[in-house]
Amino acid sequence: MKNKKLIYVLIPLVLFVWGVIIYRVFNTINNNESPQLMNKPIAIADERKEFLNDTFSLRLNYRDPFLGKLLKTVTTAGGNKKKELLKTPLKTEAAIVWPVIVYGGVIKNQNSNKLWGFVQINGQVNIVKEGDVINEIQVKKIMKDSIEVQFGKQKKFVYK
Repeated sequence: MKNKKLIYVLIPLVLFVWGVIIYRVFNTINNNESPQLMNKPIAIADERKEFLNDTFSLRLNYRDPFLGKLLKTVTTAGGNKKKELLKTPLKTEAAIVWPVIVYGGVIKNQNSNKLWGFVQINGQVNIVKEGDVINEIQVKKIMKDSIEVQFGKQKKFVYK
């Protein structure tokens, strides 16, 4: 019985909502009124608006990415500001030329579980363990697929 009372209330509500939707659709379709043009022409204002100065400033105190020098703002005698380059060169490390290193593989000692690797440095084949130094190249770590080596202050991985 409760459901029948609810249906008697909801059916008129649904019919009302659909009626409003259908009325709006037919009203817009059958609206034959054309938009009216304004009788007065629009006058374009000749007044020039003055623009206010912006209140922000740019901080251009970063280094030039191409020259490696900093820009400095210098105020001249007339109050004009101009940019000048500071002579601060980039800190560059000397380019290290690595010898040709080829990693051949790994051997595992069954008794001590230590890893030994086959490494070819400038055409010379060597059997190395972690910590060995050959031709100024120190073997830092040996893994199955790669080794970590250090030459000078630089480290890199050499893969199979």
